[in-house]
Order: sequence, then C-alpha cells, then structure tokens
Amino acid sequence: MFNRLWIRIALTFAIVQILFVLVPFGIFLTLDSFDVVDQQFEENDLAEIFSETDLTEDQQRAVSDKIQEMMRRDFPRGIIRGAVFSAVVGAIAGVVVSRRLIRPLSDLEAGAQNLNLRQLDVYIDDSKGGQEIEAVAKAFNNMTQRLRHSEAVRKNLLADVAHELRTPLTVVQGNLRAMLDGVYPMNEEEVAGLFDQTQHLTRLVDDLHELANAEADQLSLDFEEVNIAELVQACASAFRPLADEKQIELRPELLGKLPTLSADRTRLTQAINNLISNAMRHTPENGTITVQAEQTPDWLEIRVLDTGEGIEPHHLPHVFDRFYRADLSRQRHADDSGSGLGLAISRAVIEAHAGSISAESEGLRRGSLFTIRLPV
Repeated sequence: MFNRLWIRIALTFAIVQILFVLVPFGIFLTLDSFDVVDQQFEENDLAEIFSETDLTEDQQRAVSDKIQEMMRRDFPRGIIRGAVFSAVVGAIAGVVVSRRLIRPLSDLEAGAQNLNLRQLDVYIDDSKGGQEIEAVAKAFNNMTQRLRHSEAVRKNLLADVAHELRTPLTVVQGNLRAMLDGVYPMNEEEVAGLFDQTQHLTRLVDDLHELANAEADQLSLDFEEVNIAELVQACASAFRPLADEKQIELRPELLGKLPTLSADRTRLTQAINNLISNAMRHTPENGTITVQAEQTPDWLEIRVLDTGEGIEPHHLPHVFDRFYRADLSRQRHADDSGSGLGLAISRAVIEAHAGSISAESEGLRRGSLFTIRLPV
C-alpha cells in the first residue's frame, strides 16, 4: 500500500506540517522558555502590569504564578492539538495534490498495460499535468503511433510475402504434379522452367533478407572512392543488350564534371540498376530511357528518365513501398525476373548513404523520373 506514490506524497505533506508546528515548540523548550517567562515576570514592574486593578502585591504574584502554571499545563496540549490538526490538513492537501499529479502517470500505467496486451489503440491525454508529464505523454503517444504503423507494415509484409511466394510455389508444385501424372514430359525444357522458378524464389528470399537488414540499420557498407561517371556508364552498358532486344534507346548523359564519392560501389550500382530495370519493365518498344548524372551545389544527382507508362499522382508516395503495384490488375508473370522489392531496396541503400530518392511523373503515358540525391 505504501508503495503507491500518491500515499507517499500525502504522508510527506502531513509530516512537513507536523514538523512546521513541533520544531518551533522544540526550540522554545530547548531555550528553557518557561524560565525566561519567570524572569520576565520578576523583572517587570508588577504594579505597572496590574496598574488598572485593585490587587495587592501578593495577589498579583499569585495571579502571575497561576498564569505560569496554566501555560505549563495548556501550552503542550495546544501544541499537540495544533500538530494533529496540521497533520490532518497536510494529509488532505497531500492527497488532493498528489492525486492530481499522479493521474497522468496512472493513465500512462494503464496505457503501458494495454500495450503489453498488444492493444495498440492507446491514446494518453497530453494536456494534463506539468510540462514534464506532458512531454512524457506526447512521447508515449508518438511511440504507440509508430508501433501501430510498424504493426500495419508487418501485417502487410506478411500478406505480401505470402502472396509473392504462393505464385512460384504453385507453378512448381503444379508442374511437378503434372510430370508425376504423366501430363507433362519430364524433359530438359520443363526442368529448366522449374529451375527458373526456384531462382525467382531465391532472389525473393535474398531481397527480403537484404531489405530487412537495411530497415534495421544493419546493412553492411564497404566505402571506397567511386568515380560516378564510370559507374553510370557501367550501369547503362549492363542493360544495353536487353534494351536493344526490346528496341529501347538507352543513353547515359554525364552533365558537367562529376566528382568521386565515398560510397559502397556494389550497393550504389545495385540501387541504380534497380531503377533502370524498373524503367525497362514499364517502357514500351521504341521508347527512351536516359540515365543522367549531374553535380549540384549540395548534391550529386543521378536521374533515370523514361518515356514509359508513367505513374498517377496518388500512387507516387507509395512507389517505394514493398511489393507495391500502381496497377493492381497487373500481376507479375512467371517469367518476370523482378521480386517487387527493387525500388524499396534502392531507397534503403540510398538512405544508408545519407541520401534521398524520389519519383516524379506527370501522369499515365507521360513517363516517369526517378532521382537519387547523394551528399557531395
């Protein structure tokens, strides 16, 4: 019971009130105050004290003795009564004040208990109490909001992963069942198709592991001096055969003199390649993809522009989310090499380099622009 904070505060108020009354009394006794009173009565002119009375000197001395006797008898009683009254008043005041102070903390305790039960719809009134308690309540509300967001992301991720794994697993399982039933011949072509599906599963698992490390700030980076001009040229050259096959013009543009940056060459190449790969998937034949690099006063910008399908404005804030599709009716085909995590991984890699990445588009069939900004 006495571990409750409001009870402790109330008792503290009561003790302070008692001390406020008893300490002066103790000092009074320590100084032998009654002897001082006796001396005062002896030194004063009793005739002057009782000048307006008709008492004789003996009567006056008897009165003074009676007064001293009454003081010796009644003064301690008065002190005790005052101490008791002060203790009661102090306890009541302590209860009122402490309950008012403790109420926000009690709300925090209840909210923490709800969080422990995974009830995330918790909100603490942050307008009660002093500035410190209000700050704690606001921090608690921000924490619960982030927990709600994290829980929603976790549930969406589990649903997306289950969906992404189901498709290749269904293909593999169906083809194997057909081979066992003699519907499909067990030849090299069919086995090669199954092998492609296992590769897709491997890429998906690897990408999920890499993205999880990045979001947990555990993505390993090996920094070195990177020539940006050479890096952009190499990324464009890697996709040139595919671009020629799809009859897409892929051209790098190096705008001005480009610096060398301290970065992880492999990770940065991965981020740029993901943007180019995304542009290749959404750019039709005879389209154009441009990979630009330019140094601005504060940033090094790497841009990937395409003349492809474009993105509607309300989809732009979500293009870097995991497994996000602007067109929900467009599912990835079995031969699609993408895992649906490329843009999310690019964002994680660039943010690990203290940079930023953004997407712009004027709408459907107006192309899109992805921009990487790295600090110079």
